[in-house]
Amino acid sequence: MRKLLIVCFLFLASCNSLPENETYEPATLKLVNSSTYDVYYLYVAPCDAITWGPDQLGTEIVPAGRGFTLSNIPPGCYHLMADTNTLIYWESDGPVNLRAGHTFTWIVR
Repeated sequence: MRKLLIVCFLFLASCNSLPENETYEPATLKLVNSSTYDVYYLYVAPCDAITWGPDQLGTEIVPAGRGFTLSNIPPGCYHLMADTNTLIYWESDGPVNLRAGHTFTWIVR
């Protein structure tokens, strides 16, 4: 029984690891603020999350007409939300697939 548990554990551990010599390549999100409002908060939530999670801008503000780049995002399915401090916000039209090694540009208007 103990050998079976060890084999099962090793199998499960190998399912989540990258093949040898393969490196993790993150995705990048570029927010372009083409609205007339400043963006104070940016949320990037995995599609299976039940909450938005932490603000990705921290102390940064994205002024109207400017952009912000968020790097080192694990590839996958996400929902996006940008928020002002005036109760105006934008959400992605649906799930966004952030691909490894690519930059996804999200324009808020």
